[in-house]
Amino acid sequence: MTGKKDYEQIPIPKELSETIEEAISYGVITTPRISHRNMIQRTFAVVLVLLTTITCLMNFNPAFVSAVEQIPVLGQMFHIFSFREIHQQDSYRYIDAVIPKIEYEGNSDMENRVNLEISHLIQEEIQRSEEDAKEYYDAFVQTGGDPKEFRPISVTIDYEVKSILETTASFIISKYETLASAYNMQYFYNIDLETGNYLSLRDWLGPEYRQIAAKSIQQQIDEWPEDQKAMLFPDIDWVNLITENRNFYIDKDGRAVVVFDKYEIAVGAMGVLEFPVEPSASYHPDK
Repeated sequence: MTGKKDYEQIPIPKELSETIEEAISYGVITTPRISHRNMIQRTFAVVLVLLTTITCLMNFNPAFVSAVEQIPVLGQMFHIFSFREIHQQDSYRYIDAVIPKIEYEGNSDMENRVNLEISHLIQEEIQRSEEDAKEYYDAFVQTGGDPKEFRPISVTIDYEVKSILETTASFIISKYETLASAYNMQYFYNIDLETGNYLSLRDWLGPEYRQIAAKSIQQQIDEWPEDQKAMLFPDIDWVNLITENRNFYIDKDGRAVVVFDKYEIAVGAMGVLEFPVEPSASYHPDK
């Protein structure tokens, strides 16, 4: 795909520049006391001249044709925004959820598929949180707790855009509950905007993704202070932990940020751990 820099560096043919200047000069000279109808007619005439010039240049100037073909289609742009909010409250839980929606005119099938998946995902999480909170409430009351003293479970669902690059988009949908950290979830979306497919860690880092990620993570940990290293679980096999379905997102610099859940590789005080990994110098996903 042609990059933005390539587009900005496309040379403007001399013939087109001269035509535009002549059109502007003509408009300036004839501007005083032009009626509305005459203005429309003359504007149309100028546009017609420009279109005719462009057509001629495309027929006789191969360089100009090549430049035009490299201009990116402006409609093929990816957007993600807050589409709907859900606020629910009852005696045992309250929910604040933001449902994102994507727009991508370049691939309507992908747009519809991802939006439907997101909608189902969030509805399922809301339903699951309701069941969990109700179960916790019932257990509280059955063990002698006063219903008036029960503190409703807080459920928050939101999203975060990590990057929108030339050919990829990366964002996360997160759910947090005050009931327990085990109920916190993150769902990672890394989308190839050219194919509409989801990207795996292998897709982004290449065939040697396990070794590349494991080596990078170990190098970063080697730079940690000793007290921080001591909080990791012993005998971690990084290569085996780096599977093709390992959670990750693509940051603004194009790095794959590998994510480990709380308690997965270290004590709970360490929280969720993230490690940015540069793609191999001999491999790039755009190739």
